[in-house]
Amino acid sequence: MSAKHDREEMLKDLQIIKAAVSKDNNMLKYINLLDAIRGVALYSGILIFVFCVSLLKLMDHYGSYHSLPADIKFVFYIVLGVCVLVIGIVKLRTLLKFARKYHKDISLAKLIREIYTQSFLMITTSFVMALLVLLIYFATADLAYLIVPMIAIIVALLMTAFVAVLNLNEMLIYVEWLLVSGLFSLFIADRININSLVILMLTFGVGMIILYLIALSSSLTEKRE
Repeated sequence: MSAKHDREEMLKDLQIIKAAVSKDNNMLKYINLLDAIRGVALYSGILIFVFCVSLLKLMDHYGSYHSLPADIKFVFYIVLGVCVLVIGIVKLRTLLKFARKYHKDISLAKLIREIYTQSFLMITTSFVMALLVLLIYFATADLAYLIVPMIAIIVALLMTAFVAVLNLNEMLIYVEWLLVSGLFSLFIADRININSLVILMLTFGVGMIILYLIALSSSLTEKRE
């Protein structure tokens, strides 16, 4: 009777453990995120450099950003928007492909719910609120040149939280680059009158290339093993 009672208690304990694990069963913990975002990181880095260099050349040709013809601005930002949309679609399709190795029947809607969980929203809400407040402040206080460094710093702090949650220690180099380059740009932006597009290339452009190289290195290491 005691043995039967012990087995029943053990089964109850196992059910409790299973329930607890299922609540923290975020699919992102099982996906090789570095491998999944490798291409997206490369495309994003290239897009940032092409966008910044192209806009700098246009500004140099016409004298300033405000002197650019409206039709050129319209076409330029339409092309940029389409490129961003394509990269976003590629990211979702790639994540879905990797997720189906873990769960064959997962849909796009289910994947989005797995990504944007309550924990995700709790982590990001405070950062997004701080970002919006600072954006409004810098824009209205004639401190627009500090917007890109500030975004880089906040994104770095946000990514630090996700690195800890998802145990992606390999991404720390990327996070540290964003933080260091953001802080560096914050202090030099006013002193040497550096263009915000150059800061964008320095922070996020180089950062995305670093992220791609980290992902590539991690993938090659796994293949050797």
